[in-house]
Amino acid sequence: MNLGQKISSSDRQKFVEAIDNLFLKLELSYHYQFYKVFGTDERLSEAKRLWAESLKKFPHTCIDLSLIHI
Repeated sequence: MNLGQKISSSDRQKFVEAIDNLFLKLELSYHYQFYKVFGTDERLSEAKRLWAESLKKFPHTCIDLSLIHI
């Protein structure tokens, strides 16, 4: 996405779903460590916000595809 470009609510929802799927894969792969790090809903929400901010330059399709390869 280009700087200053608006995204549709549909694309925003797909991006949020991609971040949720990323964290689901982390949870399933690293169960004990995941809960040790993200033990509360507040910590999990903050982590998702930080990751979303870092990954916002990538389209949701890129994030989804990366989950297949990890």
